[in-house]
Amino acid sequence: MTNYLDLAEIALRIIEKSMSKPKKRKDFSKSEKARIKKIQKNRCNTCGKKSAVLEIDHIDGDSLNNSLDNAQALCPTCHAIKTRKVKQRKLKLSQAFRYLKGLFKE
Repeated sequence: MTNYLDLAEIALRIIEKSMSKPKKRKDFSKSEKARIKKIQKNRCNTCGKKSAVLEIDHIDGDSLNNSLDNAQALCPTCHAIKTRKVKQRKLKLSQAFRYLKGLFKE
């Protein structure tokens, strides 16, 4: 029979590992940034507005994955909204992790 406590403990370890600090962030080079902006015709990939100020975003959130397929140019507003959503998801995960961890200490 499956020991559900063992499975839950394994799941907690996986969650804990996924939430650990990532390795040093890897920025896009100036030429990569220029190429991404040129491909998108200096438009935000989310709202489509043309802007002189665009920020380069890692689509999958992995700051170590600097392939051009994982890059998009976003206006500061859209980039902030996307970042805030990702942080909220991580916060919910960490809250769930703390709750589950507390259950195992009892």
